[in-house]
Amino acid sequence: MTPLLRRIAIHTGVMAHPNERSVHLIPAPYLGGVAMFGGLAGALYATRFTPLKVAWSGSTLLPGVIVAAAVMTAVGTLDDAYATAIGAVLGFSLGTRASAWLGDLLTSLW
Repeated sequence: MTPLLRRIAIHTGVMAHPNERSVHLIPAPYLGGVAMFGGLAGALYATRFTPLKVAWSGSTLLPGVIVAAAVMTAVGTLDDAYATAIGAVLGFSLGTRASAWLGDLLTSLW
């Protein structure tokens, strides 16, 4: 996933450009978090077909964690692409992390 998302980031201009606060000297592509989420979601989904599928039976924690990770990935990607205000990013991140800990609440809404 990483090479594909790197190409997409370069093509769409979703890049971290060097400035006085950065350590890189050339533009660096964003979207690495999307690749990491894809790997996590794919690995967790694959456990449904192994003896580890016990983690899915009757548990609301695992789906809650996946939903929370998806929301955090979306917020991070939007922040990378559009330089969102720090308060909005922080608020969504903290709210999502709290929701992940309360997996029963998240999954009861869907």
